[in-house]
Amino acid sequence: MPTILFSLLILGRFHYSSLAHDNTALSSTTTGINLPTPASASAASPVVGPATLTGQQVISKFNKGPEDADTVLILLALWRIPSKQADLTLCVNFPLKKAGEEAEASGEYATRVFEEAVSSLKVEDLGLFAGGQ
Repeated sequence: MPTILFSLLILGRFHYSSLAHDNTALSSTTTGINLPTPASASAASPVVGPATLTGQQVISKFNKGPEDADTVLILLALWRIPSKQADLTLCVNFPLKKAGEEAEASGEYATRVFEEAVSSLKVEDLGLFAGGQ
């Protein structure tokens, strides 16, 4: 696996874990990881990616106890900007199952919206990012 793809994999997992930490997730699983093709993942590219991660987190919010935790679909995309030593992430959190409710929502609509956002995102001005050389 080329170095830049390996970096995207590691950075994607880092950002996903960081989100789980920030959400105070009771549990966190990754159900899918997609990396860009090696041909499109050149470190010389101004923006590399996206790598996408899909998973679920069990999250208890608003001072609720663990018994009132919700199951949330997490969709995360990561682009690396090598010249700025920066990452750009796009994340969608979609509740699949609310505590105390029998019905579970389909994440199909959230996934479609996420995929459209990922495919249409373009960085027009690298000056928005500090850092780098």
